[in-house]
Amino acid sequence: MGNINSLFTTNPSEILPVEVYLSDLSCDNVENLGSTRFMKVARGKTHEGVFVYKVFVRQDMAPLDPYPQRIIDIRKALMKSPNCCPIKKVLVKQKYAVMLRAFQKHTLFDRMSTRPFVVDAEKLWYIFLLFKALSQCETAGVCHGDLKSQNVLISSSNWLQITDFAPFKPCFLAQDNPSSFTFFFDTSRRQTCYIAPERFISAAQYEEKLKNGGDDWLFGSLTPNMDMFSAGCIVFEILSDRPPFTYSSLCEYRAMSDMEANAMVQKLVLDVPPAYRSLLRILLNRDPSLRISANAVLTGAAFSFPVILESFLFRYLDRFRPLYGASSPLTDTSDDFSQALEFSYLEPDDVITKLKREKKLWWAKLAETDESKSFAFLFVSLITANLRALRTIQAKTDAIKMLVDLSTISDSTVALDRILPYFVHLWMDPETQVRATAVTATAELLAPIEPKTYEEALTFVDYLFPQLNVMANDSVDCPQHVLFSIATSLGRLADTAYRFYLAGREIRKSAPFEEDDIVQTAGEQQNDDAQALLHGVSAIFSALCSKDPMVKRCLVETESLTLLYHFFSKIGNDDTLLRFLCTFLNAKTEWRLRAAFFDSLPLCVQKRSEGMVPLLQLGLQDGEEHVVVRALGCIHILIRNENLDKTSQKQLLADVLPFLIHPNDWIRSTVCDILIAFDSQWHVAEVHVKLIPAVSPYIEDSRKKILTLKSKTVLMAQLVDPIPRITFNQIVELNLDYTRQLKTLLEIHMETGKPFEAQASWFNTIFPKIKTEITKSGSIGEHNDVKAAIEARKRLITVVFAFRHHFEKMADTRNTKVILRWRECKKRRTWPLVNAGDVKDILCSPVRNLIQDHFYFASE
Repeated sequence: MGNINSLFTTNPSEILPVEVYLSDLSCDNVENLGSTRFMKVARGKTHEGVFVYKVFVRQDMAPLDPYPQRIIDIRKALMKSPNCCPIKKVLVKQKYAVMLRAFQKHTLFDRMSTRPFVVDAEKLWYIFLLFKALSQCETAGVCHGDLKSQNVLISSSNWLQITDFAPFKPCFLAQDNPSSFTFFFDTSRRQTCYIAPERFISAAQYEEKLKNGGDDWLFGSLTPNMDMFSAGCIVFEILSDRPPFTYSSLCEYRAMSDMEANAMVQKLVLDVPPAYRSLLRILLNRDPSLRISANAVLTGAAFSFPVILESFLFRYLDRFRPLYGASSPLTDTSDDFSQALEFSYLEPDDVITKLKREKKLWWAKLAETDESKSFAFLFVSLITANLRALRTIQAKTDAIKMLVDLSTISDSTVALDRILPYFVHLWMDPETQVRATAVTATAELLAPIEPKTYEEALTFVDYLFPQLNVMANDSVDCPQHVLFSIATSLGRLADTAYRFYLAGREIRKSAPFEEDDIVQTAGEQQNDDAQALLHGVSAIFSALCSKDPMVKRCLVETESLTLLYHFFSKIGNDDTLLRFLCTFLNAKTEWRLRAAFFDSLPLCVQKRSEGMVPLLQLGLQDGEEHVVVRALGCIHILIRNENLDKTSQKQLLADVLPFLIHPNDWIRSTVCDILIAFDSQWHVAEVHVKLIPAVSPYIEDSRKKILTLKSKTVLMAQLVDPIPRITFNQIVELNLDYTRQLKTLLEIHMETGKPFEAQASWFNTIFPKIKTEITKSGSIGEHNDVKAAIEARKRLITVVFAFRHHFEKMADTRNTKVILRWRECKKRRTWPLVNAGDVKDILCSPVRNLIQDHFYFASE
C-alpha cells in the first residue's frame, strides 16, 4: 500500500474469489458486495453477528506498514464516538489483508433512493448527525479522507454513522491523472467527486512533494477542512437528491477564477432550501481556511438546528444504539481477529418496554411545538425497527398503540409509508390478539389521513381490501377474534376508503389533461375505482355475513353500520346493505342475531320504507319476545324518523295493537310508544276517526271516555289486563294444528255465542272447567266466587281472541324454515326473497300471504 504507483500498475500474481480469502475466518453465508482492483468487499456472518469484510490483495508482498496500525489507532480513538463506525478488526496475511466492520443494510446513498422516501425533518436529522460524527472525529483528532454518501451508514432506526475511514488512501492526487481518482475514490463508477479541490495538485507539484515528503506527506496530510468540503457535498446531495460535482466539474471548479467559482456555488445552492444556502456556500468554498469546523456548525455559526435535536433527541436515542467493543483489552498488534467482539444491545422487547415506561417524557418533548412534532418519525423508526423481532404479545400491542399515537402528530406520509405496512404485516402474526389489535389500529391510523397523491388514494383498493378479503374468507387460519375486529372496523375503513376515493378523484381532475381521449380515460378510471371500492367492501361484508353469529352481531354494531350505510348509499345503492342483513332472519336458533337485524334496520332505510312492512311483520310473529321487543322498537324509530309512509303505518297498526295485551311489560310499553308516535304525526281527524276507535277495545270500559294518547303513563294505566303469563306460555307451546283449532273455537264462540269448550286434553289444561254447581248450604261467598271465575274466564277468552292471529302466525313461524334471499326484480329494485326447505308447508302458510308482494319461495 506504500507506493501508490505500484498499487495500480502491478497486478497480484494470483487473484481468487473473495470466499477463498474468508475461508479461514469461520465466516458463513458469504455474499459478495463488490469487487474492484483496489479491494474486494463481502458480507459474512459469524457467531458474533453480521459484518462487512474488506479484502486487500497484496501486490506481490508489497509492504503494508504502517497502515494496519493506523486503522487500529483510529478504532481506539473513535471507540466512544456514537456516530462513527471504524474498522473493528484487522488481519494481515502473507498475500492479503482483511478488515472487518459492522454491517448496516443501507448507506445514505441507498436510503435517498428507496422507500419510504426521506421527509424534510429526516434530512435535517441526517445532516445534524453527519456534523455530530465529524465533530467527534475532530475531538479525537481523526480525519476520514474518503467521506461520501456511500460511506455514510443509516440504520433501520435512523441512526447515522460514518464508516470506511481511509488512512491508506492518498491525501493528494495528480490533477491530470484521473486513473488515481478512479482507483481509490470512484469504486462505484458513479463519476461523482466529494474530494476537496485542494487535494488535486499539478503533476509537477505532486512529484516534487512526493519526493520531499514521501508517504508521510502523501498519506498523512489530511485536515478536517478537507472532510468539511466532503460533508458539504453530502449535505447538498441530501437536499437536492444529486451530488454537486463530478470529477470533471470539480477540476473545472478548481481551475476557475474566484468570481467564476463563486458564481458556480451560487448557482448550485439555488437547488436547496434557502435556510441551508449560507452553510453550503461556506462548506463548498475553494479556500479551506474559509470553511468552518463541524463544532462551529453545531453551535449555530452558519445554520441553526432545532434545539430539540441536541437537547433531547440525540442523547435519548443514543441509548438505544448497539455497542461494539472488545471482550478483553485491545492489543497493539494488527492481528487481532482472535479477540472476540463484545456486542451489547437492548432486546427488542426491552426497547418497547423502555419506550412505554418513558412515554410521558418523550411525548412531552415531541408535542411542545410543531417543529418538534415533525421529529416523531424518529420514534416511529425506532419502534418499527424492532417490531418484527418482538416476542411477547404485550410488547407487540404496546408497539402498535404507540405507533397509532405517534401518527397523530406525524405527517400523513409517515403513517402511510412507515406505519401501515407494519400493521398489515401483523395481520398475519401468529398471535390472535396481535392480529386483532393490528386490524383495529389500521382503521384508527387511517381515519384522519388525507391522501396527497393518486397512488396513496388507491391504498384501500389495491392494498388493504384484497388482504382483508382473504382474511375474512379464511375459515381455517383466521381466528374468530380477528373476525370480530374486522367486522367492527369495517364501517370505519369503508368511510375512510370513500374519502380516499374522493381525494383521488380530485387529484386526477387537477392533473393537466390536454387530449379529449385522455380525459375520457380518466373518467373511465374513476368509474373503475368506484366499482373496485364497492366490490372490495361488499366482498368483505358478504364474507363476514356467512361467519359465526357473533361475528355478524359485531358487523352490525351501530357506529360501524351507520358508516357502512352512508358508504353504500354514496357509492352503491341503499339496498346493498339490506340485501346482506336480511339473511340474519334465517338464524332460527340465534334470536340475538334476529334481534340485531331489527336494531339495524332503521339505519338501513333512512331514505325509503318500501317493502319494510313484511320484514317488520316477520319480527312481530317471532317466538322470542326479545325479538318482538326489538321489532316494535324498530317500528317506533321508523315512525319517529318519518321513514314509514302513512299507508305502511296504517297497515302495521292492526298488527301492533294486539300486543297491548301481551304479558310482557316491555312489549306493551313499546306499543304505547308507537301509538303516541301515531298521535303526534296523524291529523286530529284521523286520530279520532281511526286510531282511537282501534285502540278502544284494549282499554278498560270505565276509562274509554277519557282515553288519551298524549301520555305513555296514562295510556299504560288505562289498558285492560294482559293475557296471564301462564296461559300465554301454554298457548305458545301448542303446535300449529292445535293453535288453529284454538283459533277456530275462539271465532265460533265470539261470533255465534256457542259455548267455548272442547274435549281435548290440551284445551282443558289451558282453560280448565269452572264448577257451576253450588251446594244447598252454599254461602253467599261461594256464589260470588263462581261468578268472579266466570267473569275472569270471559275476560281471558276476550284477550286471547284478540291475540288469536298472532298465536297462529307464531306457531306457523316455528314450524316453517324461512330463508330470505335477494334477487333482481324486473319492475323494481332488488328485494329479498324467501326460500323454504319444505315448499309444501310453505304454500299454505299465512307467511306466504303476508310477504308474497315482496318475496318468493323456492327450495333451499
